[in-house]
Amino acid sequence: MDAEECGLENRTGRASIWHLTITHLEQRAIRNETLIALGYGDDDDDDGDDYDDDENGYHDDDDENNYHDDDDNDFHGGFTIFAPTDAAFTLLPRSAVAQLQNNTEKLREVVLFHVIPGAVKLDDLRNNIMLNSASPKGRKLRVNVYQHGNDDETVITVNGARIRRHDMIATNGVIHVIDRVLYPMADLSIIDHLTTCETFTGANVAVTGAGLTPVLDREGPYTVFLPTTEAFAAIDNATVSSFIQNITMLQNVLMYHILPGAYFSEGLRDGMWLPTMAEQELQVRLTSDGYTRRLAGVGIAAKVLKHDIIAKNGVIHVIDTVLRPEKEEPICGHF
Repeated sequence: MDAEECGLENRTGRASIWHLTITHLEQRAIRNETLIALGYGDDDDDDGDDYDDDENGYHDDDDENNYHDDDDNDFHGGFTIFAPTDAAFTLLPRSAVAQLQNNTEKLREVVLFHVIPGAVKLDDLRNNIMLNSASPKGRKLRVNVYQHGNDDETVITVNGARIRRHDMIATNGVIHVIDRVLYPMADLSIIDHLTTCETFTGANVAVTGAGLTPVLDREGPYTVFLPTTEAFAAIDNATVSSFIQNITMLQNVLMYHILPGAYFSEGLRDGMWLPTMAEQELQVRLTSDGYTRRLAGVGIAAKVLKHDIIAKNGVIHVIDTVLRPEKEEPICGHF
């Protein structure tokens, strides 16, 4: 199967990164011997026929949401590749493209992050399963399945990237075409993002003061609408004093920003109401260019400044306002 058949034809300079690396993978790396050459796998068995007991080369082992081989570095039994389209590369910042072009090791990590051991078809994917990628450091891919009853549409995403074409069968695996490059990779948890990014200093102070750090440090998954530090600075002094005097009130406000489950833009619809951990629903606003969707706003007035920031235990959407649940109640419970 050539690149053009896969929808991976090389039309732009940005796409050339994936075009060249995926071609290399097709020629060499979609074989156990090549991953050994790249520093992965076990070359003690030269016959290449040491398949997993499961015919698909993967299995569940106590945890039904984690697909893996007996040995994370054993790639017998074929591969599954989540291959970005050319258009996906136009969404990457030029600084990221330059970094990958100039850093062979990082490029290899990103490419292998799109590869998982075993031939996994679309019907094998379930909501919130975690797939072990071939990338170093034990990086995993989160699959989400969103079903919308009104139009019977099912959307399946991998780390927020929507699967656009699926089950393209090759002699040694399966290719699913996605609409985004899976980069940055999921190296940080939600708490890691909070504590390492200056944009979230205000949120980190509030979460710590409210004693909610242990909540966001759990496995999740969670969706967090995270206000910027400037958003917290804009809160009037009287409200700040109320929060200091009433930690329960602060906790309720912060829990209104946290949703159980992983809600990426592609799985949402404009006007949807989503459940929060404050036991009150929150409405989201989306925009679409006819091909992809992105979160544009949440609640009555908050704007989404950055959407779909992947974390190990969920997803973050950055907003410009601290949400106040008492101001977001639907009129008469409906409007």
